[in-house]
Amino acid sequence: MKFIDIKNLSEQELKDMLSKSKSELVDLRFKAHSGTLKQVRQIRSVRGDISRILTLLSQYGKDNNTK
Repeated sequence: MKFIDIKNLSEQELKDMLSKSKSELVDLRFKAHSGTLKQVRQIRSVRGDISRILTLLSQYGKDNNTK
């Protein structure tokens, strides 16, 4: 997922996406440790998605504080 794809989402949609991504990350880590995950790079991709979402949410917070 790219930043351009998520920057037009609402704050609530971002929070929902964040919770789904975090649960996906837990699932991927479990699969990696059990040896059933074939593409370990997926973990890095999901972590990147989470960081992009958190960055955008923090920008929303800063915008609300300055108003």
